[in-house]
Amino acid sequence: NSTNSGWAVADEQGHTRSQAGPATSSFQTELQAVWLAILSTTLHETAQLHIHTDCLSVIDLADKTAAGQRPGRKQLLALPDAHQHLLAAITEPNISFHWVKGHSGHLTNLLADRSANAARQNRAPSPGLLIQQLPTTPALR
Repeated sequence: NSTNSGWAVADEQGHTRSQAGPATSSFQTELQAVWLAILSTTLHETAQLHIHTDCLSVIDLADKTAAGQRPGRKQLLALPDAHQHLLAAITEPNISFHWVKGHSGHLTNLLADRSANAARQNRAPSPGLLIQQLPTTPALR
């Protein structure tokens, strides 16, 4: 369905989770994947969540937010008010972001990309997991 976007996460064991929803910008779709990663992971106080992404805009947003800086103009335009809880979540000390080159053979990046494409093509929108409709506090456990 061309009106859908897909996003997904993959872990080092090859497990994936994906969602599809109304078409958005690629940056917003990347943010959906980050939120899915956060919600898909049970974090203990001492556990670290390492989010690997091929989106430099997500890395930049996480770095600026963690440093207490205001996101850039283009990032703010892509972030409706409902995304503020995501900004709070990405500054948690047990979440770190790492850049990987997309489409370069990085296994989990390839798995997530394929899973996101499958979700976009084969699944109806699932608005219950869209960032805009999630609670204002992330479910970090």
